Amino acid sequence: MDYEELAAQLMEATHPKDKRPPLNEVQKQERVRDMTLRYLYENGGSAAPGRLAEFFDVSSARVAKLLGELEQKGFVVREGDSADRRRVTVRLTPAGETYVLDLDAGFRRRLAALLAMLGERDAREMVRLMVRVMEVMETLEEEEPCY
Repeated sequence: MDYEELAAQLMEATHPKDKRPPLNEVQKQERVRDMTLRYLYENGGSAAPGRLAEFFDVSSARVAKLLGELEQKGFVVREGDSADRRRVTVRLTPAGETYVLDLDAGFRRRLAALLAMLGERDAREMVRLMVRVMEVMETLEEEEPCY
């Protein structure tokens, strides 16, 4: 079996050329916003700005700008440390948590529609294969990180 050829077919199927226009700046900013809010939600609702910069591999200035925007929308608050005034923690607000939960609900609805279109047999097979793919990817990442 030629796994390189299969990989090329899979790449073409999942990333077809000229089928999707590139993201504009607003769309890119929305994705970064959503990923940041999701990160906070999945990590106990708070994080240090430096941790966000490290995780997303962006500058502290970029994180500061993003946090200002998220703060204006009421999605996060920045809290100073009373013991060390240089330390700041970013905390997800209830509005930010609701936003993340709404994103999840919308994504779940779209996935459910996709699975329904596949039919029960193919949907179950797709889920089984995706679980297996994620297990294999985790093993590969441990052996050789791709970043």
